[in-house]
Amino acid sequence: MIETKSQLAQLLAQEGINVIHDPSMSTAAFDPIKRELYLPVLKEMTGDVYDLFVLHEVGHALYTPKDGFHSTPEEKGMRYKGFLNIVEDARIEKKIKRKYPGGRSNMIRGYHKLMEQDFFGVRNLNPSSLGMIDRFNLHFKCGLALNIKFTDEEMEFLERGQKLESWEDVLDLVEDLWEYADGEEPSTDLQEYFQTTRPDDDYEDGEELDIDLPSGPSDQDMELGDSSRESEGESKEGDAEDGEEEEDDEFSDGPEGGSFVAENQDWNPTQNSITDSAFRRREKELVKDDIDYNYHYVNVPDCDPSMFVADTKRVIEDCVIPGEKTVEYRKSMNYRNHWWTGIGPESIEEWMKINKPIISYMVKEFEMRKSAQMSKRAKISQTGILNTSSLYKYKIDDKIFKSILHVPEGKNHGLIFYIDFSGSMNNIIGDVIQQAMLMAMFCRQVKIPYRIYGFTNGKSHKLAKILEGMTEHDTNPYQLRRARRRELIPREHKDMDIDFSLCLYELFSDKQTSAEFKRISKAIIEFPVHGAQIIGLGGTPLNDAIMNGMNLANEFRRQYGLDIVNTIFMSDGDSNGNNRYADFSGEKTEDAFFSIGRDCVNIKHKKSGAEVMVPRNVGHRRIGGGWILTEKLMELYKKATGSNVIFMNIVNRVETYAANKADVSWFQLKELVRKDGFHKSKTEGVDGFYTILSRAFRIKDDAEKKFDGMQAGEQKLSSVKSAFRSMSKNRIKQRFLVGNFIEEIA
Repeated sequence: MIETKSQLAQLLAQEGINVIHDPSMSTAAFDPIKRELYLPVLKEMTGDVYDLFVLHEVGHALYTPKDGFHSTPEEKGMRYKGFLNIVEDARIEKKIKRKYPGGRSNMIRGYHKLMEQDFFGVRNLNPSSLGMIDRFNLHFKCGLALNIKFTDEEMEFLERGQKLESWEDVLDLVEDLWEYADGEEPSTDLQEYFQTTRPDDDYEDGEELDIDLPSGPSDQDMELGDSSRESEGESKEGDAEDGEEEEDDEFSDGPEGGSFVAENQDWNPTQNSITDSAFRRREKELVKDDIDYNYHYVNVPDCDPSMFVADTKRVIEDCVIPGEKTVEYRKSMNYRNHWWTGIGPESIEEWMKINKPIISYMVKEFEMRKSAQMSKRAKISQTGILNTSSLYKYKIDDKIFKSILHVPEGKNHGLIFYIDFSGSMNNIIGDVIQQAMLMAMFCRQVKIPYRIYGFTNGKSHKLAKILEGMTEHDTNPYQLRRARRRELIPREHKDMDIDFSLCLYELFSDKQTSAEFKRISKAIIEFPVHGAQIIGLGGTPLNDAIMNGMNLANEFRRQYGLDIVNTIFMSDGDSNGNNRYADFSGEKTEDAFFSIGRDCVNIKHKKSGAEVMVPRNVGHRRIGGGWILTEKLMELYKKATGSNVIFMNIVNRVETYAANKADVSWFQLKELVRKDGFHKSKTEGVDGFYTILSRAFRIKDDAEKKFDGMQAGEQKLSSVKSAFRSMSKNRIKQRFLVGNFIEEIA
């Protein structure tokens, strides 16, 4: 609900303002400098009162000028600011209702609900006996329902209030209302009210009006490292510079509530707004007060995504060439990997011979499906030109005009594939990469732009190579590299931390030459026979790969003008822990980071404005290993890139944790996976969630055994057809990635 309300506020404000829900706040507020909208966490987040808060503050965001937030003449005090607040509310609420008529009823119902709960503090008072400023306030917030009485002179103020358009209009009207209140005779009810109520109670020390920023952090908040509250504290100090800090001594405490020291005259009760001050006091009653955790508002770091990529040429130089030397040496020693089972071809030529016909068949099937989809969308329309050969039927048939068949063009597709190269993938990585090779062959034949990356920790990416060149001859390279790294990968205040060792090895792409494709493919097939790997296995920086992939995908889409991008993430485990964010509100240092812990986190992609709310994960049934954060980052990836997102969870066997990730029961998942070796489900944030047994990636190519024992001329044709069909079906089924990818994009 918080995420939904944040999106609503951004849409209403027509800009990517930062919407911050802070459980420590008792009211909504807007910062015009940082363009941040602060909203409290209410007990009721779905009602008219909350919509009223959102619309009201969006009104300030749209219509209150920056200099209008702190430009009040300070010598007239906080009560004068109350007048200003009321009149400005009338202006911006009129304008927001005009702009969004659908919100008018929400605001009216919201104010009436607050009136019923006596939020304006006038339940025991006759509204018509209040001072002019309070009657003005109630009139513009609650309408005609209260039947408030005004004199002819006061009606002129109402008419001016209805015509308010500019900030200057507000200042003029406030000045006249203030002067009118100075000479206004308080009613008996009003005098009795102030005999039992101190005026200073109405505006507590340091209390801000709703067009000012929220108060600063408590000591406990500072200890927890909530940077959002620290920034709010800085804003508060900025407010004090405008003179509000001296407000404490402005009124002296006397039996009648004190007097203006600045003006040296008796205090006038009609120059105090009962309704505005009562509303400020009681707002805290709406706030949810049982929240015992913090809210963090953080951003995905906006860095150059290519810095973490080791392109094809770098893969060949850093991985393939050293591996080739190792294989040649081991061949000379007659060494073979004793773990090698001998399943499948041992040379790239044999592998290609087996798989090329299968890929060609899949390409043909893909083109047929694509043509079928295009034909389904084809439409016949009349041209308006007479068909002379059909004129003779004009008395019995209206179709005498020439028609034309419109066949829409197919949409441009692209593929980005991330494969986990962590140590736990050791026993399956060879099979997985072979499947990726098949997908690359398929994409090359159907001319689909694609990138296939292996992600892990490494030093082959562009960032590492640049740093090596910068520090090659330096006597203290470590310190210099840290400084240069901060320049190349700048991190701003409240940016999520990113693992600098994240390395995306570009195994295959449409940019490769045929020679490069074959060289990497040869290494993938032949290295394992002799106990070598194309890429050393390391950690699982999955979250970092997702965050970096957002800008990577948007650049990929822009480069090729793609309509649809399909992104696949594959892993057999959870991401390495990365739940820190930068806090540079103090001194900007490398160690200025705070841990999110188990708090509620709002993550935003700054360029697209997309954001997601990561719920507090205590007690969540999918808490283990930080999976919730990964799932939400994929949801953010989908929003920020417009990509179709697929996650493939590789498991050796179906366990409870795998079922929790797939959002099904353990018994259901076990039964669903048993037949095909995998199950596809749809979970929050992704378009397809696959739970795949590791054995489903193994390509055995033993289907031709079905022909064993068949003698020429002795078998029925139907038996031969059945065996051939079964062989083709099994071969396609074993090419798991390509077979399912065709269904996703055709």
